[in-house]
Amino acid sequence: SCEAPPEKVDIEVYVISAEVTNLYVEKMELGESTATLTFSGDITAELEDGDAITLDETSIQLNGKNSTEWTATEKALVSKLSGFYSFADEPDIQRMLWNRVSYVEGAKNKLTVPVTFPGPIQPQFTFIEKKGRWSRRNRLQTREEIKADRSATLKICWGAEDLGRQQYYGEAGILKFVSPTQMSDAGIYLTTRTVGANGPAIISFSPRRGKDHYRKYNTPIVIRILFKDVDGMLEPLLAGEPDNDFGGFQSLPPDESVSMEEASQATCGKLFMEMWTNDAAGFPFPRGCYYGPLYTDLQGVDEQPRPSYREYFIIFEPTAGLKDICTTLDGGGNSREVNCVYQLVMNARVGVIDMAIPEEIVGLYTQCAGKSGYATVCGPRYSVLEYGSGMTVLP
Repeated sequence: SCEAPPEKVDIEVYVISAEVTNLYVEKMELGESTATLTFSGDITAELEDGDAITLDETSIQLNGKNSTEWTATEKALVSKLSGFYSFADEPDIQRMLWNRVSYVEGAKNKLTVPVTFPGPIQPQFTFIEKKGRWSRRNRLQTREEIKADRSATLKICWGAEDLGRQQYYGEAGILKFVSPTQMSDAGIYLTTRTVGANGPAIISFSPRRGKDHYRKYNTPIVIRILFKDVDGMLEPLLAGEPDNDFGGFQSLPPDESVSMEEASQATCGKLFMEMWTNDAAGFPFPRGCYYGPLYTDLQGVDEQPRPSYREYFIIFEPTAGLKDICTTLDGGGNSREVNCVYQLVMNARVGVIDMAIPEEIVGLYTQCAGKSGYATVCGPRYSVLEYGSGMTVLP
């Protein structure tokens, strides 16, 4: 859950590391101009080409010796790899001169660093239990705790505890929230207006024509469906008729969720009764569906209670998902290009909705799949390709 911040708020930051990602350096191989680090998994999802890292010296062994056994000469050798150097006059105090990493073509679990050791006899570096601990030093990370409901530009400053209170000494950067490109059309069609009644609802959206992201990027595309007020306006229900195998006309348990890695077509059948498009090729075959728990943001001072919200997701295979241009056939079998229309049919419980003045009940987002909070080929982290405002439409 989130809560509204005061005018100034402290945001905790941390560095990405082996402990945070559960990815460790298993071995190192020395080359003529670089050293190759082999990690225990796909490290390219965590480190970018050119990132700066240090290695924890207590996890390194030099010629079979631990850090407590190194001589001053051996310590100097390790410093080239670790990035930690002791001051000559104060050897107990260290400074960091980190190494920049480079990708290894075709190997997602390997990076190189510009470290070499001249001479005929090369040092032998290993890692205790094959768990070399590393930390990224050129970029800080926050938790996924900053949310905006409108465009905004915010100033971020460096802060530190000084003289018993928090002091701010310099600008660290600018945080911008921008509004994504709007879809050509989006709406939600209800089959009943009775408060508390259950019935089918149709979510309809149309990507903007000429938006070539859906064809351009060889990466899975996700539709994110945000139900903005589950308790007050519209609660999504399970598919089917009452008391069927899926438990139709029942809501999901509040704490239940399915991750993107566990997405399945069976979950799609659990959430949606029908998927339709005007494209002659039919609705794109999803890789699967998944969903999050029920969220409720914390109530701020002098604020009304905040609504509960929930997210559904549909993920498609690369280049086999949504389109910006569709093809239809006329009565004579002739084809023509048209704007795409996609519709999702589901059960829902209707709350208090002002039908005279359109309200946004559902937010629709299309985005590239990827690890949450990380950049993708579609753009910087948290990038949205298009956004559709699902307004109420009279039945």
